[in-house]
Amino acid sequence: KHITELQLKQEGKISYIQDKTQSLEQNITTEFARLHQFLQDKEQQLIQQLKEEANGILEKMKKSLTEIQKMADAIQRQIDIHSTLRQEDPLHFLSSLKNETERNKDSQEVNTDAVTLISDDLTLGVYKGPLQCKVWKEMLSILNPGVSRLSLDPNTAHSKLIFSEDLTSIRRGDKWKQLPDIPERFDKKECVLGS
Repeated sequence: KHITELQLKQEGKISYIQDKTQSLEQNITTEFARLHQFLQDKEQQLIQQLKEEANGILEKMKKSLTEIQKMADAIQRQIDIHSTLRQEDPLHFLSSLKNETERNKDSQEVNTDAVTLISDDLTLGVYKGPLQCKVWKEMLSILNPGVSRLSLDPNTAHSKLIFSEDLTSIRRGDKWKQLPDIPERFDKKECVLGS
């Protein structure tokens, strides 16, 4: 009879450990999935922010480059006019001057003072600096447990422990209480699990 009881208890503990292992494994998988999703979302957000910032800077630089090219073309046309003035044939000069004047109508509108070199740069601190630390601080918002109320589990308590009514505190008693023998219960050390 004693061997049969030991066998049943051992089988019960084996079954309990197998079930608990499966439950904890599922919990680990779920928690890491949440962390992975948070990190992937944050990565995509930062990449999108970087692209938007880069596009804004590049747009200003391309606009500036277009203005610089217009100014260079206008200056080249003025150089061409001056070289035409040096020509010896007055008739050829007058016909060339008329053609140059028609071509340079747009160049008269270019304001060389308005063209500047755009030297904006990306905000490196946001994308390079202490990126891991910054993301870690943001990740704290999804981590559990945060500050929360602790509730002790009487099913895991050693038989010498006495609970408060709200199951939030314990004290050590002098006598052993007669409690059901369940696999979760601490029986060697005076401990209890909480959640």
